[in-house]
Amino acid sequence: MDNQASELLEKIRQQYETSPYPRTPLEQSPKDDFNSLYIHNLVTSYYLRYQKVIDTEGKVILDAGCGSGWKSLILAEANPGAKIVGIDISEESVKLAQQRLKFHGFDNVEFHAISIYDLPSLGQEFDYINNDNMNYYTRFIGC
Repeated sequence: MDNQASELLEKIRQQYETSPYPRTPLEQSPKDDFNSLYIHNLVTSYYLRYQKVIDTEGKVILDAGCGSGWKSLILAEANPGAKIVGIDISEESVKLAQQRLKFHGFDNVEFHAISIYDLPSLGQEFDYINNDNMNYYTRFIGC
């Protein structure tokens, strides 16, 4: 990553440190948002691709650019038994994500305040990668 991209990434990180996104209230639940649960369920995408139904138990899902954890919560609700791993460049956002998932009773989760460039340092493989909110800044830094 060149110096200009690195500076831009730092500005973006600082923005999310002061204004974590999304600003969904901690106690709000996606349990009644059937469309989001359907879209973020591994069974759905796997079935659409292979016409087979899978079990989400034991699967590992990466939420790249997890922000304050709203999509991580949807992924956890939609995929019972799956492990959710969230990464974000903002430590403040990661703290909120951890609080959100704990508040809703999910403990098979982990969050890391790292860049997508540092993902290999986790040494994990993923069955599914969610990247709903990260494309905004990756477009500018050349990911």
